[in-house]
Amino acid sequence: MATNHNVIMNYDYNPDTWKRISQAKRRFIEENVDPRSNPDIIPEVAESWIRSKNYGVSPYEIKKQEVPDQKEITHILESNALLIQCSVPFIQKFMPFLTISNYVLSLTDNSGFLLYSAGDENDLESLTQFQKKMPYTSAGEEYIGTNGHCLALIHKIPVQVIGPNNYLAIAENFIASAAPIFNQEGEVIGTLGIIQSYADISKSQKIFAHTLGWVTSLAEAITSQLELKIKSVQLEAAYKTLENSLSVAEQGFVTLDRSGLITHMSKKAMDMLGLSEGPHMGQDYARYFGPDPNLRDALLNDTNVHDLELAIGPESQEKKYIISIDKIWNDTKTEKQGSVIYMTQSSRLDKLIGKRGGMKAYYTFSDIRGESRKLQQTKNFAQQIAATNSNVLLIGESGTGKELFAQAIHNVYCPDGPFMAINCASMPRNLIESELFGYEAGAFTGADKKGRPGKFELANGGTLFLDEIGDMPLEIQPVLLRVLEERQMMRIGGTKFIPVNARIIAATNKDLSESIKNRLFREDLYFRLAVFKITIPPLRERDNDAFLLAQYFVEMTCRRIGKKPPAIAADAREVISAYPWPGNARQLENAVVHAVYMCNAENITVNDLPLEITQTDHHQEKTSEILSLTQLEKEAIIRAMNIAKNDTAHAAKLLGIGRTTLYKRFKEYGIEY
Repeated sequence: MATNHNVIMNYDYNPDTWKRISQAKRRFIEENVDPRSNPDIIPEVAESWIRSKNYGVSPYEIKKQEVPDQKEITHILESNALLIQCSVPFIQKFMPFLTISNYVLSLTDNSGFLLYSAGDENDLESLTQFQKKMPYTSAGEEYIGTNGHCLALIHKIPVQVIGPNNYLAIAENFIASAAPIFNQEGEVIGTLGIIQSYADISKSQKIFAHTLGWVTSLAEAITSQLELKIKSVQLEAAYKTLENSLSVAEQGFVTLDRSGLITHMSKKAMDMLGLSEGPHMGQDYARYFGPDPNLRDALLNDTNVHDLELAIGPESQEKKYIISIDKIWNDTKTEKQGSVIYMTQSSRLDKLIGKRGGMKAYYTFSDIRGESRKLQQTKNFAQQIAATNSNVLLIGESGTGKELFAQAIHNVYCPDGPFMAINCASMPRNLIESELFGYEAGAFTGADKKGRPGKFELANGGTLFLDEIGDMPLEIQPVLLRVLEERQMMRIGGTKFIPVNARIIAATNKDLSESIKNRLFREDLYFRLAVFKITIPPLRERDNDAFLLAQYFVEMTCRRIGKKPPAIAADAREVISAYPWPGNARQLENAVVHAVYMCNAENITVNDLPLEITQTDHHQEKTSEILSLTQLEKEAIIRAMNIAKNDTAHAAKLLGIGRTTLYKRFKEYGIEY
């Protein structure tokens, strides 16, 4: 930092002037004559004399100071360790250039405490006696009155206090030159000063001026050295902090120069690449990353690259990473200086994405319970196709477990990848596009200012489950088809395509062939989604599975609430097995939960089941009548229409079938509405 070069000096080296100053000081001390009115005394010195007298300092004797104990001295030295470390080597290095003799050089802190002293005391008897008579530990004005150190501290400028301007009478034969030392904030943290005697003043003027210049230059050099030292310490601390941070970061970092040679590699990156500490700096990046053309092109390109998937290592041991590359430019952004490669393990990124989307595939095929032949055939087929990457269309009534099958397929295909789900029926039309494809910042009113990824991006490397695909808005279907065909998408408001690699599992309880005929669903999208079709049987077609599932739901519910599982009594079992369960497993689970809470004994009886189930007379009918599904379905339709007050859309939703299918059943069963 720059220092103030204004200097307090008395340029008049005339012995008569010195005599007048000495007399003025005596009159001030003895007669209290104000020295500020004397033209021979510079104002800063006059003010200092007044302060010194007010402190109770006598010019004729040394004011006694309390010598600090060793603990306090140690604290002072430790507090000024950096000042001492920077100053003493400089002093020792440049003292030979000080072309004077008979002097003492001293370094003080910002309170005047003496930190270091050195000098040439040959034949300097008077100065040596002066020092012996001054056993002070501080050069503060309150202890020894006006002197070079204290004025440099107070006024923050170099000073030279000549002869009788010094407050102490014993110092009137000396000239003191001192200069302040600053820190980065411009605060004075110490002073450097020289006390020297004079003989023939007329011959010594140039020497005195040289001494002040030397002290000032050396103080400025120490100030600069302090600044560099502090920056070096800060830089070293920042570097260590950065190294420690990078060592625990999930990403690996590799920096390259403009030629592609490695200039730095974080410990995490070395771990990812299977490297130990060694001479990796200066090596070509391809030695560790391989000759992948996409990575090479990305490094040669002047734009940043993100989410580049790269396989590293021999085929049997290769690991996949998501690579991002940021370019390093000069200050004017005109010349590329190098690149930074960020490495993230694909599996780790996928898990983070899954957490970010709040989704997890919990279920496997072993969680799909039931022993009926139809269910077993469906499970076997689903397990066959699960290991492929082809799209799947799940068809089944509401509550049959379509998402259960979707999660089970996912956990065979890519268990470590993200599982994202979206319900195409529950999402408003104006939001479903942004949910699927995301949007850039400012894409529309109310958009997140940072933008947001869509479900396709979040499902990258995993599975995207499109539930109730039959309700996908017609205007969104062409966009979805293009993404499926081209394996890339663009966010709303975006300008670049983003590669996506997600398996699509769609589900519907609608007759999509009817929707295609009615031009509510695109045929080309249907064929793209239905590479494999899995029809999940309703619970009423699964033999004894209703009772087996009921037992399972009893166990799960009791485990959750901490209750001993009750048995299912014969009358309740008969009802559960006979009831058609139009809501399938979801309805059955709700009925079982109700029964568990209502049950006060060791058995669940028919009285514990919901009224909507027990009020039917199916459990009292003969077996031949129970197995007549046609009549059951007709009665269910009539009940649904009554509940929906003849609203066919509402009734179809209650029954879990499409409206077109409902009209067919009207005609088939002779139902008129």
